[in-house]
Amino acid sequence: MKNNQLTPLLTSLGLNQLEAEVYIFLLTHSSQTGYSVGKELGKPTANVYKALSSLADKGAVMQAEGKN
Repeated sequence: MKNNQLTPLLTSLGLNQLEAEVYIFLLTHSSQTGYSVGKELGKPTANVYKALSSLADKGAVMQAEGKN
């Protein structure tokens, strides 16, 4: 299944568009900062951090503490 086919599936499960895009990106890349995810997806960093926080609240991702 291609990434563009996963997005509608994830939104039907309750994620918004950006959360779905961030989630798919993280599935295919190792640990990333919110800044690097935003840069790769071409999305505003603040919005990506909000999406990551929401995904963490839903238990879909884990946030690691660190310098970056």
